[in-house]
Amino acid sequence: MSAQTDPRVEAGRRVYEREKCATCHQIARRGNSRFPLDGVGARLTPDQIRRWMTHTAEMEAALPRLPAIRMSSTKYRLSKEDLDA
Repeated sequence: MSAQTDPRVEAGRRVYEREKCATCHQIARRGNSRFPLDGVGARLTPDQIRRWMTHTAEMEAALPRLPAIRMSSTKYRLSKEDLDA
């Protein structure tokens, strides 16, 4: 099964759109080019990606330098299914 036909990818795309992630992030040249997410799955583990959504301030604090725009200012209330997507 390719990524394009994987139902989990489509579910993730719906979460990305519903939560308006493209306001700050870009995937496949769609969204804000300042913070692209292309390839993030190769750089971070699934647990790290989940922690970015559930413990955002903690993940930002571990960066070498705090980002100018803080993702932690947004409160995410995602279900387990949304996080899995």
